[in-house]
Amino acid sequence: MKKIETILKNGKLEKIKQALIDLNIAWMNIYELKAYGNNETHVERYRGSSYVVDFNIKCKIEIMTNHDEKIKDIIQVLQIVVENDIIITELDEDIDISKDNFESFLSTLF
Repeated sequence: MKKIETILKNGKLEKIKQALIDLNIAWMNIYELKAYGNNETHVERYRGSSYVVDFNIKCKIEIMTNHDEKIKDIIQVLQIVVENDIIITELDEDIDISKDNFESFLSTLF
């Protein structure tokens, strides 16, 4: 199983989400992030006060799949609008931890 993750600008989320749904990707995690760093800062006014905005809102998408042909399609879709890296991580095991089997899972770790 592989995990594909990338960070993109907030305005591009709907385009990517629809393209992934068209590929029959039924499951993805989407996180809202505040990015700080090599970004342009700007001044905004709110109720007569000025303040500097130095965080940019971005989105992180995580997709997990074990179909190699889908991985290639997902990467092609993401490359269209992604400005940063696309990270692919190999996952060795997929372990489902629920309340029912939590104790047995802990006993296997220690």
